[in-house]
Amino acid sequence: MHRRNSTLRSIMLSLLVTVGLASEVSRHAAAENAAVDFSPGQASQLFALPVAMWSNINQFAFLVCLDEPGVKATLNDRLSQLGGYNELRSRCQVWGSTTFSKLQALATELASGEMKPLLLRLQTAVANLSSNTGAARSEFDQAADNVSKKLTTLNELSQQVNQQSMAFKNASDTVIGQYRKNNPPDSSWVNIGPKMEDVGLAMGTMVGRWNMLTSNLAYLRKTVALPAGTAGVPQLYDLDLEVGVNAWDEISQRARQFLADMPAQDSYLSGANYYENCPLDENKWYLMTNSFLSDKGYVFTAQRPGQVSTVPQHNAKTIMKPRAQQNDQVNYDEAGSQQWRFHRYGKGWWGIESRIRNDTGQPAIFLLDNKAQVERVMQGPGGAVAKSYWWRCLKTDESGWFRLANATLGDLKILDTYNNPDIFFPGFMGDTKEDYSGQFWRLAPAGNP
Repeated sequence: MHRRNSTLRSIMLSLLVTVGLASEVSRHAAAENAAVDFSPGQASQLFALPVAMWSNINQFAFLVCLDEPGVKATLNDRLSQLGGYNELRSRCQVWGSTTFSKLQALATELASGEMKPLLLRLQTAVANLSSNTGAARSEFDQAADNVSKKLTTLNELSQQVNQQSMAFKNASDTVIGQYRKNNPPDSSWVNIGPKMEDVGLAMGTMVGRWNMLTSNLAYLRKTVALPAGTAGVPQLYDLDLEVGVNAWDEISQRARQFLADMPAQDSYLSGANYYENCPLDENKWYLMTNSFLSDKGYVFTAQRPGQVSTVPQHNAKTIMKPRAQQNDQVNYDEAGSQQWRFHRYGKGWWGIESRIRNDTGQPAIFLLDNKAQVERVMQGPGGAVAKSYWWRCLKTDESGWFRLANATLGDLKILDTYNNPDIFFPGFMGDTKEDYSGQFWRLAPAGNP
């Protein structure tokens, strides 16, 4: 088909208005060598948004309504006291269960690259109308049907994502506005997002574009159906379809990149991202050091009261002591009391097991509790234990260091050690406001199986 230069394409057959609909163009205007625009325009903006923005939204949703029931998180604890929280929680649950998966489905549709060949086929069918009306009309109808089905799918998904994400944004704006005014956060990890303004703008642009393309397709079909001359071919078929090949390639590429990041984004929705703050092998034992005493070679130690004996002892205090040099044994001794193993409970939570022994009875495990002490714990079905033994690693600005928060105390009480050498720097749950170095922990393999 003969392509006209840009100066001859100045007469547009459709204009995008606030609701994304195209105005009707008269038959006379259509006959004047006009161009019908089927490019995606700025619809690709949605998948050009920064990855960090999606992470921010998903982590906020997790902390507000998707975390393990019964745990204490400072953000959710505070928001739940404010007006509009129930609506926020409801919208947040829809985001986690439905909206984000529909967003992935939308990206999958665009990443497939199917729209470009469909539009090229439609373009060819329109070009052939004047020379072969019978076969070309059938080809046009089939091509138009396929484009229509694709646009319907894109439009439905986009509309659903747009409506649900804006409902989430509006509910969060209401609650977060109160939060910022009355109860500002105390810690850098109390994330008061989500930052959804750019999502709203991009989704509005995308929805408007699909509406415009749908309107353009309806106009094109109406034009083809107009009464013809004696030859059966109206002059109105002299149309130029703007497909925007490069723009469709761009939106497909951006959608594929968005999908490539989905495993990481899903981890923010599930809480699994917290495991990345302290990546550990559940089958290995570790030494725990804190920033306060690391230069002295002190390690976190489970210390039983009194003398070690063959009598079962079910608890121990925690202190900081120089690393023991004895050969490691499974039974309780100085070296074993300084070794710790981490068990995943899901949604970013760990159980922290001490290697101290000298006990009887099964199934039992020695776990760090919310008083910074070690207790012998009888495990339930599947190894279940009370949430007072659940811990989460919180990322810090210091590479390799993290903080440990307990599920029943929240993230403003962190595992710490007293600055008291006379009693071996005992463990306790410290207030994060002071940002003490004793709250910064890291792990090193114990070196023995």
